[in-house]
Amino acid sequence: MVESIEMEDFEIAFEKASNFVKNHQELFDNTHKMHFYGLYKLAKVGKCNTDRPGGLFNWERKSMWDSWSSLSEKNIKNPHNMYVDYLTGLIEDWETQ
Repeated sequence: MVESIEMEDFEIAFEKASNFVKNHQELFDNTHKMHFYGLYKLAKVGKCNTDRPGGLFNWERKSMWDSWSSLSEKNIKNPHNMYVDYLTGLIEDWETQ
């Protein structure tokens, strides 16, 4: 069996969407950013595979981990598509901006 090195359409859409989010952070509040982070990690790494960060003042890293971990518990078949759909739900015409 030969593996293709070409990206699938859903992977291309995901890369475009994640670049949009990265370059337009000001359009999203912290709740949206945390959800994007969790979906991104799920798409790139898979289910949460690390321990929750410690530290008294490490609340941002803890929130990021919580988002990833909570999404890992759900049966998400394609986090790439879910990421794109979530962005499209927030900004319908993001691809033209």
